[in-house]
This record gives sequence, C-alpha cells and structure tokens, in this order.
Amino acid sequence: MREHDLLDNHRFVRFVDQQLLISTQNTHQFAPIATAAMGLAYPSETYYPVGGMIAPAELLAKAITRYGGVVRLKHRVLSNARYENGYSIDIEIGGARPQRITMKARCVISNATVWNMRSMTEKSDPAMSTYFSQQSRAIDFAWGAFMLYGAVQTDVALPTAYYQIHTDQPLPYCESNSFFISFSHADDRTKAPIGWRTFTISTHTPTSAWLGCSEEEYHRRKQIVQNCIMQALHHALPALRSAPCEYLLSATPKSFAFFTRREQGFVGGVPHSIQRSLLRMTPNVTPFQHFYMVGDTVFPGQGTPSVALGALNVAERVTRFL
Repeated sequence: MREHDLLDNHRFVRFVDQQLLISTQNTHQFAPIATAAMGLAYPSETYYPVGGMIAPAELLAKAITRYGGVVRLKHRVLSNARYENGYSIDIEIGGARPQRITMKARCVISNATVWNMRSMTEKSDPAMSTYFSQQSRAIDFAWGAFMLYGAVQTDVALPTAYYQIHTDQPLPYCESNSFFISFSHADDRTKAPIGWRTFTISTHTPTSAWLGCSEEEYHRRKQIVQNCIMQALHHALPALRSAPCEYLLSATPKSFAFFTRREQGFVGGVPHSIQRSLLRMTPNVTPFQHFYMVGDTVFPGQGTPSVALGALNVAERVTRFL
C-alpha cells in the first residue's frame, strides 16, 4: 500500500485491515503477504453447507463411526499423563450426575489448544506441562469473539448469504470496525421455516473485556454491543429494518470458555504475523512419543484449510505407526 500511496487513504486501509482481521487475525502492518493475499480474497468461493456449520461436523462424526470409531460427547478431558506403554487420560462425563473415568491409549491426537494442554498436564505430567507452558508463552496474543444469533422474517432476496459490514467507529468493547454475518439459505428448511432466515454475526473482541467484570457489568456490555451491531446491520441492509427479528442471543469469550472449555474463550487460533513465522508454531509432532497435536493453535495455523492440512499430516504419521 505504501508503494501505491494508499496509506493515507484511511477508508481503504480500514477496509483492508478488516478483511485481513477476519481471515488472518491481524492487520496490514503484521499480516504475512502469503496469508494476507489469500485473506483479501475472502469470502469468494465460500460455500454454503445445508444445515449450517454443524452439518460438516456431523458428517465427520458419521465417518468416524462408519469406520469403527466411537464419538463421545460431553466428555471433558481433565488430565493427561504418560505411563509405561502409552497415556492415561482422566475424563469427566457430563450429565445430571457427572462421572469420572480413566482411559488408556498407546497413541493420542489432541485437538485441545496449547493453553489447555498446559493446564491438563500441570499436575499429572511435569515434563509435558513444561513443554506446553513454553509453547503457550510464545503466543503473546489471541482474539476472542462476540457473537450474535437470531432469526429474521423476510422475503427480501439477499444476493449472498455472507456479508462483512463495516462501521465508522470501532464497536464498543470489541476493537473492531466490522462484523461478519452469515444468513441461512432461503431454501434451507433445516435452519428456518418458510419466510424466515437465521443469522450468525461475529466480530473480534479482546477476552479481557469480558472476563473478570461483575455479572451486572457483563450483561450491560453485552446489551450495548448487541444494540450497536443491530443498528449497524439495519443501516447497511435497510430492507431488514422493519422485518420482525426473534430469538436474539449473544455470546462472548466467557460463553466460549464455558461451553467449549477453551482457555479464556480464545477462538480463531493464533494470529498470522511477520513477527512469528509459521515454522515457529507449535509442531504437530511433540517431543513425547505417539502424542500429536492438531487444531488452530498448532502448525500450520488457523482456518479450515490449515487445520485440515495439519490433521492430514498427523493421520499419515499415525497410520505408519499403527
């Protein structure tokens, strides 16, 4: 942008930064050129999964069971430790009467974040805890997300299911000048009845804005952000201004920490940065025999293609081991 004298065009710079933020988790000063180039093309060639984002996850679960695997929901890993022939994993089974069980495994593939791995091994395996503590300290920042879910009754023919809406001022408590909204397809009956469309809105927010404040202050901030987002949405898409809107539900890093157990509610992985090469990310192969890492906090980083590539690399290694 400097070469083309665009840095003084503040609206253009803001637009680029918001595009990069949603795809690389960083802005033009720090985003590497390779990932930035891909990020600026977002959301072109973004497909719509019928049934919403849960549909691909359900297909993966079905594939696991089809090939003899078992998918267990509401099983929280409490600790992980090495023993002579593999790993011992303490698990809490959720429900009205939570239970604790211990599982043994020769090989472990962890999708937990590096921050969570630090806490999972803190008391059970000092060597693993030291390793994941070092990896965690190398990550100096990660984002949280403010989410807003709802349904709108409208027959307006929207040209796309995806919009990035920019605001003149940063959203309060969010440090972002934009939010991304996904509408359900007008013909997707698994998401909404005829005449209705569900929507999901997300924007970046520092986790510190939501953790540690009083319950009263927490809900006050949620309502302020929700009102600002809806006002900006109606300004950008005036055809929806008078449309009935129901089931509004917002979520913050505190929500993600509660429901997903990701430490501090961090989402979106580790921001891409010229200050931190991809080659310096936590590797998929750990120093511990037959213990592997996948997910958005390890190589090659955040985003579905990167996470899938990391998983494929691990699958190839594990297949050779088995």
